[in-house]
Amino acid sequence: MPGIEYKSEKCKYNKGQVVILQGKIIKELFFLNEGTIEVKRCDENIKGYIEQEIIEKSKRIEVITAPSIFGVENLINPADQKNSCIAMSDCEVTRFIIPNNDYLGFFKSAPQIAMNVLLTMKETVVKNISTLKKFSMMQGEIDKLTDNLSIFSAIIDRSETDPLLEKYKSNGGIIPSRIDGNFLIADYSTILNKVYGDPGYDPKAKFEWKKIEFYHFLIKSRPDSFIQIISAQMQVFLYIFTELSNILNMLSVEMGKMASKVDEKLDEFFYSEFSIFNRIVNNIDKIVDSEYAAPNISKSFIAIARNIDHVYKQLSGKEHTDIFPKLDMMIGRSNKNGTAAQAVNKPEKYRPMLKDSKKIIVNYVDLPGADRDKILQNISKVKDINFKDPTDKDSRKIIKEITADYFKMLSIIISKNIDDFQSMPIPVKLFLYFGFIDEMLISEDECEALFNSVKLFENLKNLDYPIITLAEYLSLIYRGEENPGLSLNGEEFNKLLRKSYGKEVEDTPLGRVNFEIDNMLKEGMRITSDNPRAYIPYLTSYSFKGAVSAVMNTPKKLEAFIKKINDVDHGLFFRELTWKITGHSELIMKEVKPYMILVPNSGIRVQLWQEIVNNSRSSRARFIVPTIFNGALEKSLVHSFANFRWELNKMIAGASWMDPVEGGFVGAFYDFSQYYNKMSELSLDAKEEIKSLFNKIKIDRDRFAYYYDKWVTYEKDGVAKINKAVRQIFYRHLPFPSYIRDKLKFLPLYEDLETRFTNVRKRDLKSLEARYHKYQQPDGTLPDDLQAYMDMLRK
Repeated sequence: MPGIEYKSEKCKYNKGQVVILQGKIIKELFFLNEGTIEVKRCDENIKGYIEQEIIEKSKRIEVITAPSIFGVENLINPADQKNSCIAMSDCEVTRFIIPNNDYLGFFKSAPQIAMNVLLTMKETVVKNISTLKKFSMMQGEIDKLTDNLSIFSAIIDRSETDPLLEKYKSNGGIIPSRIDGNFLIADYSTILNKVYGDPGYDPKAKFEWKKIEFYHFLIKSRPDSFIQIISAQMQVFLYIFTELSNILNMLSVEMGKMASKVDEKLDEFFYSEFSIFNRIVNNIDKIVDSEYAAPNISKSFIAIARNIDHVYKQLSGKEHTDIFPKLDMMIGRSNKNGTAAQAVNKPEKYRPMLKDSKKIIVNYVDLPGADRDKILQNISKVKDINFKDPTDKDSRKIIKEITADYFKMLSIIISKNIDDFQSMPIPVKLFLYFGFIDEMLISEDECEALFNSVKLFENLKNLDYPIITLAEYLSLIYRGEENPGLSLNGEEFNKLLRKSYGKEVEDTPLGRVNFEIDNMLKEGMRITSDNPRAYIPYLTSYSFKGAVSAVMNTPKKLEAFIKKINDVDHGLFFRELTWKITGHSELIMKEVKPYMILVPNSGIRVQLWQEIVNNSRSSRARFIVPTIFNGALEKSLVHSFANFRWELNKMIAGASWMDPVEGGFVGAFYDFSQYYNKMSELSLDAKEEIKSLFNKIKIDRDRFAYYYDKWVTYEKDGVAKINKAVRQIFYRHLPFPSYIRDKLKFLPLYEDLETRFTNVRKRDLKSLEARYHKYQQPDGTLPDDLQAYMDMLRK
């Protein structure tokens, strides 16, 4: 028991009764014995408001369940209560009243209570930070849902001029044969060139998470020792209490603002006369009868609306009960007008159009009768594969045979139709683009999606990046416009050719194609596939791990994702080359965009196959990308681009790649990975985090890729995710473009880095301008390559 005199009394509060009112000066310690308390805040100026008005205008901050201390944030300072506390159920509360409000004396005489007060405050901070993140995410979800429903509505209305639908389609978005709930909740932000929510919002960073963690470990690691510390030095308690009090008060303000923003968005979504929600509700009869709407689309819409309101209720304690009659009415309408009609499967259209595809494809290959029959027999065995675990003996035997068949047919088709892919039968095109072989191995809807997507994989000249199909890539090899790449052992085609004297490697169009198939494709398509242990080359319904519209990797869709990353790392595809004119040469950085080769398989990763070809720095890198992508496309691209950056820099640096200066960012990063433990700019905690990470990730290239992902995903928005040493390396060698740096330079983490970078960049530009003056053309411009280099440095 405390040594100081105090009063305590147990009080009963009925459900809905106010325990603490915002704005009142109450210096009491409250302990909730039984029941649940709702903490709320009014974000307006409450001066002149009566109690009922304050409560009605308040938003939920948190919910407290017994047993718990509450209402302590401003016990020691002269401030008033920043929040209200209302009984959510019948509650029993013990109120501790200290004479003369001598809470410091009280806590000194009761250090166990003092420690519990700090723990309660710390846990409240943790809960509130988590809730803030949920509020932020919910804002993004509302915006995403609004866009998705708008696209859906435009499709139903056949509104080809709708700007959102136009953007979706022009950036490679696929319109499903019938739209279901999965389409309505998918994330199309990259395709639409949008950012939902505020990715740069990081409440942990804003509210000093590191400090909270420190207090947690200080108090929890040795509670007995901590009690002794605050008993002897009450200033320690006072300091931590004050810090936590300030953070809680700031969090309270932030929570009120966030809750208000979500309220405004949901009110607009549910109640605005012209909101997409109400447009769909009012148009439900047309929607359920539309050929584009999947069966039970109304139920999917209702489930989505109820779910978003359920999440809102968890955060706010309120729900939009007045929308429930609208949703119930939709169920009635769909049952009356739509469900029965949609229960009958619509007649198949696309499977009949693709009838006997396997025979058309195999006949097109034009193999001898016995080989033809064998391939057809093997195709008929595909249905016998155990797709849940295709590593059993029988499945592996089938897979081995159909894989050999697949690559044999691929080679023949490429050589047969090298100059006119457009005239090929549709099934053959689908074979080249997707690995399609038999219309009976996929559903009618999947047949429709593939059939209608063929045009998206043709005429790719208007792309900003050299994204090409496998057929186009092999055509370049066949015609000698591009050289074959490396063998599986890392040897160049030309060197192998000299070694074998044409016996094993043939320098003929078909020989070059077969070399690329045997080396890059067989291995690359296996590595990128869903199951590298049992790669299945033919397309089946098991190839789609989601809606076709979501997993089909069209060229325009892939370009949208590449551009998103390239806009953040604008120097991604630049490399050091020698620029020459008569009598002069200059080392410059030139952009050489890589081949992104869309290969006909379903997979979960992007694979960098080669950063340069035949040691030519001007040659394009080669990436392998599945056309059916069942993984996280953006994350996989980021990882592969990190590997590309690493390997290219290492190759260009040559023997000096480990040098922290001559080796570029690879040398600097290698130096960091070897000596981070001796770096004075890193704290002990940072060094421990690095050590733990490096114990998990053993290879420096993969360590770099880990940090690169954080750099282009989070740090671009000012969200600190990497340590100080790596941030210095990246800011120097992999700088963001100016539009990002202009935002970051006002943040303490980046201010000095930007100043140093700007000074170095200005000096470099001034030096280059003086050197390049002699190359100026009569109109005052520089030759294209020099101008592009200067523009990149200024960007």
